[in-house]
Amino acid sequence: MEDSGEVKTQFGKYSQVLDLIRKRLDQAVETVDQAAVRTRAIESKLKRVESADEVEPDNVIRLANVG
Repeated sequence: MEDSGEVKTQFGKYSQVLDLIRKRLDQAVETVDQAAVRTRAIESKLKRVESADEVEPDNVIRLANVG
């Protein structure tokens, strides 16, 4: 039979492992949040590029006719 000192030691180690898991999960959540921010920024820029592409063909035709 294990004594209470051994059980306390094992529980302390278990607690440390849980703390490490929580820290890594928090880091993972932060990384996902950062990726989401970057995704929204890229999507916004892509929408602007797509809008510019829709307007640009008229400009290209006019320039081609001028030249």
